[in-house]
Amino acid sequence: MAQDGMVTIPSGQTLLFDADEHSAHLYAQDTSLTGYLVLPDSVTYWEYLFEIDALEPYDSVPYRVPVTVIADRAFSHCRHITGITIPATVGLVGIGAFAFCTSLDTIVVDEGNQVYATPDGCNAVIDILAHKLVCGCRRSVIPPTVSRIGSSAFQGISGLRSVVLPDSLEVIDNYAFSHCDSLTSVHIPAWVKNIGSETFSYCWQLDTITVADGNLYFDSRDHCNAIIRRSDNCLVQGCASTVIPHNVRHIGSKAFCGMRRINRVELPAGLIRLDNFAFQECNSLTSIHIPASVEYLGNNPFVGCTSLDTITVDSLNTWFDSRSSCNAIIAKSDLSLVSGCRSTVIPSNVYNIKAYAFKGITGMRRIVLPTHLYSIGNEAFADCSDVETILASAFSAPQLGYLVFRGIDPDIPVHVRRGSLDSYLSEWRYFRYFIEDFPVGIDAIAHQPKPKGYTLCCHQGQLTVESDSPQPIYIFDLTGRVVYHHSTTTHLNIGFLDILPAQQGILLVKVGNHSAEKVLLRK
Repeated sequence: MAQDGMVTIPSGQTLLFDADEHSAHLYAQDTSLTGYLVLPDSVTYWEYLFEIDALEPYDSVPYRVPVTVIADRAFSHCRHITGITIPATVGLVGIGAFAFCTSLDTIVVDEGNQVYATPDGCNAVIDILAHKLVCGCRRSVIPPTVSRIGSSAFQGISGLRSVVLPDSLEVIDNYAFSHCDSLTSVHIPAWVKNIGSETFSYCWQLDTITVADGNLYFDSRDHCNAIIRRSDNCLVQGCASTVIPHNVRHIGSKAFCGMRRINRVELPAGLIRLDNFAFQECNSLTSIHIPASVEYLGNNPFVGCTSLDTITVDSLNTWFDSRSSCNAIIAKSDLSLVSGCRSTVIPSNVYNIKAYAFKGITGMRRIVLPTHLYSIGNEAFADCSDVETILASAFSAPQLGYLVFRGIDPDIPVHVRRGSLDSYLSEWRYFRYFIEDFPVGIDAIAHQPKPKGYTLCCHQGQLTVESDSPQPIYIFDLTGRVVYHHSTTTHLNIGFLDILPAQQGILLVKVGNHSAEKVLLRK
């Protein structure tokens, strides 16, 4: 189906629909909808008739078609909707149709609907045959016959402070209560046998999690305020007050995602596995210690932990270490950095930086990459928006995954080893300014801000030279022609367009008696 039209509802607001001659799919035009919405049970669809190869139609035929589908995310983030009536014709309500509708108080399904209902005024959309709650709101009362809560059913309902899950419940699907940031407690009934991914992610005020004693699949042993899967001792959901039990062997993917009040975590001595993004965006977490027992780490378990300053690994761990007090987790098998933080010093013998290793780290002003680095994984430094310079000492530019530096200013200077500029120009196309200015290992640059008695910087079309003492400055093009000269100065700031009209190319900058350095300007 293509976007075929608009329909005006009784409140005077406009909705969009996709349609053919049989049915229509309904969704919001944007997030500005307000008040109570009565959705139409039908719309007029026009089919335009064309001659072969004609650009203009010779006729059109109207069809009055029923609204049968409310599309996935159809009204997501319409934060000013207060109520909604779903017509009898609708046979499918998509995933997250009313996610993040934070003001939604009333949900009504027309009594003539054969697929969905709102029994006893429960303010939720219930699939009659599947006994599944498809969409809810902050005033929903989950009926006692519901056996499943669907994906994103309550996602983003920030006014939801408490929820009573019925004893009949068996399945809670992915994201069911994600981003319910007013929710403080939850009790998992005895019949629940399946809990999806990120069910309570970003419920950062969640303090109390309990599981019914008779549940055969999950428990909250030792009053730990977490959900533990019995079959493999995997913690699948935690919260700010979780105390991880000593017999937990596995922490699941995104188990603590968005729990931003967590400031301390003690991983048990028998822990074997930490899955992808287990502690994602736990923004108050300041330190972490990896026990000797850990054998597996998924994609950076601590991605986006912006306050994290200290990372250590037990010295007896066979699989990982934090060599040279680097404040990072290094996989011994392939010398890959798995997880870093804003105080990480990347060891000189690291060959790979794994995907997401530094993603979302704030307060990191520069990135210092070691000589033997071979590759940098997807989004490894994405959203590190405070980075002001990169020092890269590898002779060949490390291979990059997808969106490695997304969110970093592309105009910051990238300092590279002499003789390696062509490689970086070819491989690192995200950045515009490169300076080929150091002949030795990266450590000399990393710990001596002005090793030559001056600094050279390119930023936002400006070349800046800062010198410890007055020195003459010459700027040449690659033919050896002097394009700029200043007899003696300690500070120079000049626009590239003043000396390089082509807006792209390589200059040679010579300060005093020092060797000339290559500087790239890329459009």
